[in-house]
Amino acid sequence: MDYTMVHGSVRLARIHIRRRLGLLAWHGDVEDAALIASELLSNAISHGRVVGEFMSVRLAVLADGALVLDVSDPVGAFPRFGEMAHPSDDAEGGRGLLLVRNLGASLSWFPRRNGGKTVRAHLPARRLMIDEEPAGECDAQIAVHPHRLSRSPDEVRQTTLRRGGNE
Repeated sequence: MDYTMVHGSVRLARIHIRRRLGLLAWHGDVEDAALIASELLSNAISHGRVVGEFMSVRLAVLADGALVLDVSDPVGAFPRFGEMAHPSDDAEGGRGLLLVRNLGASLSWFPRRNGGKTVRAHLPARRLMIDEEPAGECDAQIAVHPHRLSRSPDEVRQTTLRRGGNE
């Protein structure tokens, strides 16, 4: 998906990303993914803008359920990528990549063959918490550790989670 390098494109890209993730049936936090995309797109506009050029977004859901979100811009350099931001309390910017990392994404970047760069956010697959109900039919087996049982340590109880409750 290509966008003009103006701040109004960020909102449009968030809408497209939410829709695309729905079509891809990604089970992660769509709002976190949209926020991460917003931060990366805003950075591309602020630091990688070239008149007449576009920025692009690419989404991919991997076999393990992780999401790869790429934002490409026409500027090949990414100075101070590895440095941790320490903005002052009254600074209006400088927190974007820190926010992206705090949302659980790992970040990397690489130069593109035809010029420019791509910044990649990798969001791991969402883990189902024990107290959550599965989204569909599920016959997952959960082993309960022996030290957590009221029975002898030699016994291990298996709990089968099914949609609609525990057995």
